[in-house]
Amino acid sequence: MDNYFVKHRFRFLIAFLLIGILCYIFPYTGDDWAWGSLVGIDRWNTHFAGYGGRYLGYVIVILLTRSRILRALVMSISYLIITICIEYITQKTWSSYLTMTLIAFLPKAIMRQAVAWTSGFSNYVTSTVIMMIVITYLYAHLDNRKEAAMLEKHRILFSFIMLLLGISGTLIVEHITCYMVLLSLVASALFFITEKTIQLPMTALTLGSIIGSIMMFSNSAYHRVATNQDFYRTAFAGGLLTRIVENYLDVIFYEGFLYNICLNIVVFLSCLLAYEKIRRRKKNVPAIWLLLGLIGTYLIISIVATVKWDIVKTQSTFKVLLGALTLIYLAALMLYTCWVGCIMHCLLKLVFPLFSIAIIVSPLFVVNPIGSRCFFPTYVLFILYSQIMLSLVTDTQKSSLSIVRYKSNILLLLAVCLIGYLRLMSIYYPVFICDNRRLESLKAQIASGKQTVEVAHLPNEDYLWLSMPFFGNVWEERYKQFYGLPGDVTIIELKDDGTA
Repeated sequence: MDNYFVKHRFRFLIAFLLIGILCYIFPYTGDDWAWGSLVGIDRWNTHFAGYGGRYLGYVIVILLTRSRILRALVMSISYLIITICIEYITQKTWSSYLTMTLIAFLPKAIMRQAVAWTSGFSNYVTSTVIMMIVITYLYAHLDNRKEAAMLEKHRILFSFIMLLLGISGTLIVEHITCYMVLLSLVASALFFITEKTIQLPMTALTLGSIIGSIMMFSNSAYHRVATNQDFYRTAFAGGLLTRIVENYLDVIFYEGFLYNICLNIVVFLSCLLAYEKIRRRKKNVPAIWLLLGLIGTYLIISIVATVKWDIVKTQSTFKVLLGALTLIYLAALMLYTCWVGCIMHCLLKLVFPLFSIAIIVSPLFVVNPIGSRCFFPTYVLFILYSQIMLSLVTDTQKSSLSIVRYKSNILLLLAVCLIGYLRLMSIYYPVFICDNRRLESLKAQIASGKQTVEVAHLPNEDYLWLSMPFFGNVWEERYKQFYGLPGDVTIIELKDDGTA
């Protein structure tokens, strides 16, 4: 890809600016008020002792809650890195548009907890960025790309960078820490087996991951979690089997798989196109369409269940049935992927994202609480999987017809991507305006001498995480500290009908 990113620099620059504008208007909510006030500084002064081992994530959120401009820059760069990594792996220009489109149409729960919420972004998106950088190098090495060879020529500098990636990638969020350690160990072992030599950069990554994981889990908070003495977090509570079943049925199957309607559509279409290409090349295709039928059926179930979730979630029988169907879907997807990988001679490239998803999700079965934000990394890996599958079937012929079809598809993807962007702007720009007016109104009430002030709800609250500083709880105090409001002022809710 000679000068590829130089050639496409304007495309990436425009994406950077547009994403930055969107990220700038995200409001500060919930835990952001704590990290951006004296609470965050107090935690820093104690080196987060007894609080948790997400040291890098904590530092990031402390910084981002103090500057909207810095936050917009970091967020925009992060999403751009994820996009570029996937495009580099697939070697397809359309990849970036599809990645941005799928992120723009994230499930509402993940959007509000991992993207629009600064505290969620600082842990779950930043860890995904580091994870994707490492995965991109592994794919480059697997494909014998010249960029990988160039990096490996500068072994000492590159090994130092990998050491830093290993440490930083394991100091943000726990299930990614576990994944990074296992990934580095397995990759180092495979490199040694296949190349009959110890590769210094991978050894550095493994060492960094181990160092970072030791630093994280040496925090005393995890001893309390493991012994169920923590006020908020628990592990294996109620017994191992009970916890696994409850976490799966209460959160994992629908937050990680069922809710992802747009992503499930792309996954199914990529699998269908792969089947069609293989069927045209081979006369004798086994009854693999049964697996494809299961994947397509799950897509329909995903759409119906998501639309009717308010009804489904109250029926335990339906939840158990949907949970079982999700397991069948995942098994069918893995078997189908193995078949395509063997036919197309790219088994490792195709199954790697699916195995990665399984490893990342595994720790979530035994801890509590877990939220939608935990599944942003797996969502990105599903994007990677679907695009690798699509890259195998993309028409590479140079005929006039194929070129026209290719350009038409690019324009269609670009249009859908812009629609997704405008949709998010229509959601969050009114929030930005009302958030500023709400703060101005509070300050005006305080300036007039009121000791009890009214705070209004923000629009589109279902796309926000903990946006109201309700009276009488910790959020009220943190909200006042974050915005420098007097501590003796009482905040009450102004309801939508105008009554307090």
